[in-house]
Amino acid sequence: MTPTSLPEARQTERDAAFARWVQPHLPLAHTVARRSAPDAADDVVQDALLRAYRSLHRFDGRYPKAWLARIVQNAAYDHHRRRQRHACTSIDDVAHPAESGTDDLFDARTLSPAVEVAFRNLSQAHRDIVVLVDVDGHSYREAAAHLGVAVGTVMSRLARARAALRAGHDKEKSSDEVE
Repeated sequence: MTPTSLPEARQTERDAAFARWVQPHLPLAHTVARRSAPDAADDVVQDALLRAYRSLHRFDGRYPKAWLARIVQNAAYDHHRRRQRHACTSIDDVAHPAESGTDDLFDARTLSPAVEVAFRNLSQAHRDIVVLVDVDGHSYREAAAHLGVAVGTVMSRLARARAALRAGHDKEKSSDEVE
């Protein structure tokens, strides 16, 4: 009889824990995924099951249904964020929509005309920051790495850009009140 190596023992324990805590609740996982991301429920469940398997060593065994449901919900949130992040093809599409053929990014349902004008009046550096952080959902650190600037620079440019956009929005509101 050969002794079982430590990694194999851990793998066996993890497989047993998965069978005990996750597999009985697969129907719940599918229900939560269909409710949260009906267009990608199978992908969300698969991602959630991988996450659950990887994190079993941290799970204390209490409330496995709630634990798995939260993992599925978080996987669905991440799926939605990834889809939103890839909604814009590039910074240029938003910064120069007429050139890229994506004028629909600025239709009446998305931005008010005043905010659209304010966005177009921003400097290129400020538009890039707004698109990376507010449109594509990148973190400050990711935006800084992408642009090759310091995180503090991203934060200050974003604050100035948002202030300019708010000022454009406030102008529109005040002109509506006058009429």
